[in-house]
Amino acid sequence: METFVRPEKLNGHQLKKELKDAGIEIGLDGVGINDANELQFQILKGSKTKAAEIVSKHVGIENWIENAEARNALLEKLGITADEAKLLLG
Repeated sequence: METFVRPEKLNGHQLKKELKDAGIEIGLDGVGINDANELQFQILKGSKTKAAEIVSKHVGIENWIENAEARNALLEKLGITADEAKLLLG
C-alpha cells in the first residue's frame, strides 16, 4: 500500500482514470483516506514516482462522471471516437 498527500480537490473516479491513462494500474481493495488524511492505494503496475506526480497535479472536478458520460454519449451520437474528436480539434 502506497501513501500520497491527499489532493485538496479529490475526485476518485477522475483520479483513477488519470492514473490508468498514464499506464498505472491500481488495486481497488483498500483505496481510501487514512487517519492522517492521506490518500492510500496499491500500485499493481507502474511506478510510485509517476503516480505521485499524477496525484500531486490532480484537481478533482465536480460532476466529472456526468460530464464524461455526456461526452461519451455525444461522441457515440456523432459516430466518432475520442481520438477522432481530438484530431478534429487539433
